Amino acid sequence: MIDKLSQLRGLAPGTPIYLGLPPQAEAAYSCVRFDHEHSEVQDFTSSSEVKEFVQEGQINWVTAQGIHRAQDIAELCQFFGLHPLIVEDILNSEQRPKIEFFENCIFCVIRLFHIEENGQLEPENVSLVLGKDFVLLFTERKLDYCAPIRTRLHVKGNRIMELGASYLSFAVLDLLIDQYYLVVEWLEDKIMLLDDQLFETPDDHILREIHRLRKDVFVMHRFTRPLLEISSRFGQENSLIDPKTRPYFRDLLDHSSQVVESMEAHKDSLFNLQSQYLALSSKKMNEVMQFLTITGSVFIPLTFLSGVYGMNFRFMPELEWKYGYFFLLGFMGVIALGLLTYFRKKRWF
Repeated sequence: MIDKLSQLRGLAPGTPIYLGLPPQAEAAYSCVRFDHEHSEVQDFTSSSEVKEFVQEGQINWVTAQGIHRAQDIAELCQFFGLHPLIVEDILNSEQRPKIEFFENCIFCVIRLFHIEENGQLEPENVSLVLGKDFVLLFTERKLDYCAPIRTRLHVKGNRIMELGASYLSFAVLDLLIDQYYLVVEWLEDKIMLLDDQLFETPDDHILREIHRLRKDVFVMHRFTRPLLEISSRFGQENSLIDPKTRPYFRDLLDHSSQVVESMEAHKDSLFNLQSQYLALSSKKMNEVMQFLTITGSVFIPLTFLSGVYGMNFRFMPELEWKYGYFFLLGFMGVIALGLLTYFRKKRWF
């Protein structure tokens, strides 16, 4: 982080300060208000315009893109009666995923991951607040996660209009968790590709890529596990949750479990890939040592013979023989061939 958490030292809890990387998007507000029959959508650039748009007696859904304007976000949260500690957590881009229940709302934070063009994963915190007649969504990037939901709101009598804010919060969370499926599939493709490359050319580049992916999966697994608690607690009995929406939150828990299980499976797959790399490296080393050992074993008796006849004794009858040199070469060849035949018969190479 560029802005360290130490900036909060000495400040009162709930002080609105943005903690995170430079702004990922210009501040913008996408606002929707609806009842059982009508819906209206408008975009704004300041919280003051949002306040004028909000209407009592209807469900108000506000998506704030870009949270770096701390004072603007704080004023919006204050307008909806949110606790200052919620504001502090929204503005902290390193806030761990969690869910908290307040007297007038339910607040949760989840961590998403985006696949960049360079193949790196970039994190993003997304905060959601569910109130009696409002849903607030805070994102760091200007990505329209919820366009499908707004499209559904154009259809009269849809389930969102029928069940209100609690079902809307489910629909939003469902879309956000579905973002993980993109990352899960991307990781699966990367792991399969590494598995194929591992048996073709097991070099250091593959080991480094395995190590990098293991770190990414470890981080994602740490931030996906809280999804289970978030989904589970949304499905519990609460005055802000319509009883008719609880089965949908149980389905959300099922989706979260699939994501967490997939991350665990990818962790195991990458660990196995690393083990396979080390096993293949050991096998390659054993093959080299086998070749050197066999070569050495063949040359040991040949070296012995060369050493014997290389001694400077005066009386060595074989040295005076006309065919002694050729006989020795032939004898050495027979020994080498015999040893190679024996090693082959024993399946040592």
